[in-house]
Amino acid sequence: MIYQGLIKKDPEYANEIKKKTLELIEEKGFHEYYSYKDGSVMGANNFSWSAALYLDLVLEN
Repeated sequence: MIYQGLIKKDPEYANEIKKKTLELIEEKGFHEYYSYKDGSVMGANNFSWSAALYLDLVLEN
């Protein structure tokens, strides 16, 4: 959501958020949520919202 809101206002920062989000998911896998402090996984594993977010960001045109 942050990425989508920033893309027209500050594309460079938006793309940095996208890059770091994809890296986090690729490194840690799909989980319910991640710590904002250190990226550690929290909540349920194999959670579909993070999978949906990943696909949305990867498949974006």
